[in-house]
Amino acid sequence: CVLPRSSHANLTEVKIKMISRLRYWDGCRGRADFIRVLMEQTDFPYEYEAFSGWEAWPIEKKKLTFGTLPFFQNEEIQLNQSVTILRYVARKTGRESTTNPRH
Repeated sequence: CVLPRSSHANLTEVKIKMISRLRYWDGCRGRADFIRVLMEQTDFPYEYEAFSGWEAWPIEKKKLTFGTLPFFQNEEIQLNQSVTILRYVARKTGRESTTNPRH
């Protein structure tokens, strides 16, 4: 990243934003689909990564917080459970339920 030289540039304000990433099994329809639908319907910026390497799974599993998919990550948080990810995205996009008693 190259920043322009400027007397007005404040380097403490420069923040490189990490795009949200959602990982799930390639070809598997299931727990990540309703998360992707919400992200698409609300224009939530994300990158989808389809994991297809059964041979590499033991190594990849160790890199994940809880060793499970779906896996969501951005600059704020890392999440592994599908309902937790869905609630996080819903809250960030203003689509969270207001009738939930646990709200």
